[in-house]
Amino acid sequence: SKFSNEDPMDLASRVGAIYRKVYGRGTQQAGELEKAVYAGREAKGENLTFKDLYEVLLAKTEEKGSSTIETLLNRIQKILLKAPFSTEGKLSWDGIFNSEIHNKIFQFQAIDDYTAKAVIEFLLWDLYAFVQRNEGNDKKPKVIVLDEIQNLDLDQNAPTAKYVAEGRKFGLALMGATQTLKGIGGTSSYTTATLLQATQMLVFQPSSPELADFAKFLHAKDGNYSVQEWKSHLGSLNKGECYFVGPELNETTGSLRQAVRKIKIASFQERDFS
Repeated sequence: SKFSNEDPMDLASRVGAIYRKVYGRGTQQAGELEKAVYAGREAKGENLTFKDLYEVLLAKTEEKGSSTIETLLNRIQKILLKAPFSTEGKLSWDGIFNSEIHNKIFQFQAIDDYTAKAVIEFLLWDLYAFVQRNEGNDKKPKVIVLDEIQNLDLDQNAPTAKYVAEGRKFGLALMGATQTLKGIGGTSSYTTATLLQATQMLVFQPSSPELADFAKFLHAKDGNYSVQEWKSHLGSLNKGECYFVGPELNETTGSLRQAVRKIKIASFQERDFS
């Protein structure tokens, strides 16, 4: 739970942004949190921990009796006191990516939703800082899979958006999965536009309310079919079938070309998974 060596104001702004995303609260509480992070960082330096931040906020409530700070503290005291990040440095991204166990799954069922969402955003920022510090290798990419990606912060300054936009520069390969785009504004919203920057996409049968949006999206990629025809194509997809959208190899020329192609994903049984 130590805060890394970076500009105190940048750090404070980042923590405030995570608070606004996770708790859905306005600028007043986030502003108080940013002030506390900045003050704690100035006082403690790199040794500032979540528990230290709790003490800073607690002292401010006792000094001022501010209802804003009291409400803020009530919302975040669980994650601050739980201190979910180790200060001993026994676990590292190097160790995770270079161990003999190739697949690691982070599960968060044991903690409440708000704390889990905050921890995930902090982890994503920490991973982004790690790949920036360590020059990536596109021959040995670090593959990250984010399920329910629509629940993450997709603002242009958030880590997930940075993964999509520039992860390849650092050897980071992101695979994201979502069953809905309506919750983040549909296919026309800015946050959805972040996801649609992905190099490759697999579009399975959408729900009825989203069918038209995805039909418009595929029509923009392949105008050989009208929006109405794409709605029909998407609505008739069977289990395991989807449309691949992205570059594919032109075996005649040896170059890549953009394609929209219907494919079928092999089941686990077909791939000899027990």
